[in-house]
Amino acid sequence: GRLRPTARVLARTYPQAIAGKPTSVSFDPTSGRFRLAYAPDHAVRAATVIMVPTRIHYPSGYCARVSGGSVVSELDSQFLEVANAPTGRAVVVTVTAGHCAV
Repeated sequence: GRLRPTARVLARTYPQAIAGKPTSVSFDPTSGRFRLAYAPDHAVRAATVIMVPTRIHYPSGYCARVSGGSVVSELDSQFLEVANAPTGRAVVVTVTAGHCAV
């Protein structure tokens, strides 16, 4: 089928599970820029999971950058998984449209 016109308005990149306490979350539906900042809980061994609507906002892929952790999911996955670094007090995840420049 085809997506309804409202799908673009309603679809957002958002965290499904955060391995810590969120301090800020933002998403710009025009550019597709997403940012999540959180204080990691080092007792949590599960990854932070971010839902990325690839078909709607990132048809040409996306760039995920992380400070205080690392991406552990596959490239351009609809479920972006981020593992916390073993130490540290802040994790920041940024998603932008297009592939990362090397």
